[in-house]
Amino acid sequence: MDRWIVVDGDGAGRFVPHANEQVMQPQYTGLRLYNGDDTTDCDDGLLTLTSHRLVWEDREGKHGSRWLYMPLSLISHTEFIERFFTRSPKVKLLLFSNPNGHGPASYSAPGMSERHFVLLSFRQSSSSEVRQFRQLLTNVLHAKTWRALPVPLDPPAQHPQSGGHTQQQQPGHTQHQQQPSRSQAQTQPHQEQRAVGIAGILQRDKQRLEAAERSIKDAFSGDLKVLEAKAKQLVELAERYTQTLAASSGGDGNGDDGGGDEDQRALQNVILQLGIANPITKKQFKSATRYHQELARELATVYEAALKATRGGMLLLADAFCVANRVRGIDLVSPQDVLKACEAMEALALPVRLRAFKSGVLVVELATRSDEQLVAEVKEMASADGFLTASRLATRNNISVVLAAEQLLLAEAEGALCRDDAVEGLRFYPNRFLHPDTGS
Repeated sequence: MDRWIVVDGDGAGRFVPHANEQVMQPQYTGLRLYNGDDTTDCDDGLLTLTSHRLVWEDREGKHGSRWLYMPLSLISHTEFIERFFTRSPKVKLLLFSNPNGHGPASYSAPGMSERHFVLLSFRQSSSSEVRQFRQLLTNVLHAKTWRALPVPLDPPAQHPQSGGHTQQQQPGHTQHQQQPSRSQAQTQPHQEQRAVGIAGILQRDKQRLEAAERSIKDAFSGDLKVLEAKAKQLVELAERYTQTLAASSGGDGNGDDGGGDEDQRALQNVILQLGIANPITKKQFKSATRYHQELARELATVYEAALKATRGGMLLLADAFCVANRVRGIDLVSPQDVLKACEAMEALALPVRLRAFKSGVLVVELATRSDEQLVAEVKEMASADGFLTASRLATRNNISVVLAAEQLLLAEAEGALCRDDAVEGLRFYPNRFLHPDTGS
């Protein structure tokens, strides 16, 4: 309890914050202070959290017009203790080592020595409210406002002497500290031996591990926020640049060479890797139809970039679902929503559409692709290689085996290929019955 500093309040005995001190809401009533696991006479008070300290105000008049506060700079970290039967929920404040006490007018309960933690017992608050307080306290501790905007400590409380006069105590001393009792003198050697021997080594190792853990958490939380902000800026920049490139290349047709198309394809790959900066969600729309339409427009841009980056111009619907959730980060969409969005693409005249093969396989393809173009490409590869299998076509076009098999069956149905179902497996050869001039 020597970490709590006692201060005389104003005329009403109330805490008054400094100009640079921000008071956090809400305040908590019915709060009891513990020194370690031991109870104190600080019962049924009002707890106030500010940007610089924790303040406990007496509501029963036991301490007159005085109130207590603890600087947040003394708190190492916090722990939550759940409600158990009749015991109220608590927050455990683990404190930095401070063998000499904190400063002026430290509050000391009779017979109590220094502890390395204190407990805040919330007797009139629910567990959820206590969890919210602990989260708020953790955020304030990470902010460390007291370093950027330091405020002066309040003057120590004046304790009346025997002659009716008051005497200002020196910093770092109280009446009990000026004339230490026999029990305090006996505990001092033990306090000096705390960091000695195996116990001291284990204690220092534990403190180093806790400090390293806090540093890692602070570093990662800060770096992730910065990385997220930078990623959004890169996505916006890439989107603006690809729009400018598309507008400039669309003005003169195909252009002099294929450099513009290659640059645009590279940029579309970058956008696919970075993801969507602000993906839409269901909460933004009251109508499910409207949501699926906007989702279709969003996914069409992503799918167009992915389809132009691969040969064949097709994606299985299952792969399209994975691509959609990959670029959306944590704002995931369900398979049903992806299917509804893909079904709406053709009606919205988007550059991507949903297609169903006769076998029932669903794929997403570019709207500019035709069956004749696909069959011609497959026929050309079969003529060059002599024959094609599903695995060979999948390897060459970097597509799935299921999709490659569907393309081969489509080419067979159009009369461009014929099959040979032998021991080696199912192979497709150029159809020389209908096209005798095919091949050598």
